[in-house]
Amino acid sequence: MIAVTADLHLTRRDQNPERFHALENILDQMLQEKVNVLFLLGDVFQENMQNYGEFDALCQDSRYRSIQFHLIPGNHDPYLTSQFFSAENVVVHSQPELFSVKEKDFPILCLPYTPEKTMGEEMIRFRDQLPEYHWILFGHGDWVEGLREPHSWEPGVYMPLTRTDVESLKPACVVLGHIHKPTDRDVIHYPGSPCGLDVTETGLRRFLFLDPATGQVSHRTVKTERVFFSERLIALPVQEEEEYIQHAFDSMKKSWGIPEKELGRVKLRLEVTGYTRDKHRLEKTIRSVFQSVQFFREGDPDLSEVSVTQEMDRIEIAEALRREIEVMDWPKDPYAPSKEEAFLHALRVVFGLS
Repeated sequence: MIAVTADLHLTRRDQNPERFHALENILDQMLQEKVNVLFLLGDVFQENMQNYGEFDALCQDSRYRSIQFHLIPGNHDPYLTSQFFSAENVVVHSQPELFSVKEKDFPILCLPYTPEKTMGEEMIRFRDQLPEYHWILFGHGDWVEGLREPHSWEPGVYMPLTRTDVESLKPACVVLGHIHKPTDRDVIHYPGSPCGLDVTETGLRRFLFLDPATGQVSHRTVKTERVFFSERLIALPVQEEEEYIQHAFDSMKKSWGIPEKELGRVKLRLEVTGYTRDKHRLEKTIRSVFQSVQFFREGDPDLSEVSVTQEMDRIEIAEALRREIEVMDWPKDPYAPSKEEAFLHALRVVFGLS
């Protein structure tokens, strides 16, 4: 078994200690499960990093000396080579190469990020050495066949991999860095960044365990000191406002998958829309109900999109609509409006707003 992560974007420890802590948590979990090989698939360091001494020292730490670190450069560290490190357990795959962890394992094709190149162009050079369905691809770039979401940091396409590339050379498994959102589809996997770099990188973070003898992948959660979430709450001017908001918060917590005792790790960006009879009271209620988490920034929760109404007839209609929409079957089409969006539109109609 080997471990795989990507997109740490390490800086200095005193600048972003949480990123080092996430890496240390991965290493500690590896030791617990007796895994001693870690692949880091690009953007290990933030762009323009000049001093790799803290990472070098971590690799030489007595706790982690038994772990072999394999770095595949990404677009943020394209000039990285083994010469930057004194630790004997660090290898940088700065050129495309086939690598086997053990003699009988599937060969791993390591593709560092190369500007102006596609992965297909690099893969084809190894065609004769890649047994169909019995090799693994590690690289850094974009799977361009409908999987990729826009990268909040880096627009554009980076070293693309296409469905034609995959269907032509038939890897058993593909694991890529570059996209920070954890994603799995068919044989394509993005472990995602193991520590949320900003509030756009929401949810529990993870890394992968991969069996190099079969290409099978499993996931492990990274225990990070903070977890970002971005949520929208629809305010409704009901009599039992606190109960209604508590129910909404309970639904959020359930979707987050974080134990109640660990909610202090949450940094929440909360945008509130909808209608209320008393905006000041609404904010006090939200702050009381959400007191177990930290808001992301000063000014949260953001109530700028909440309107005030006192029309009880319309309020009753809105409540009935909410109940009806909650129990409706809803299309799973990602391009269809969500229940939340449909309800907001219905509220605007009920209250006569454009």
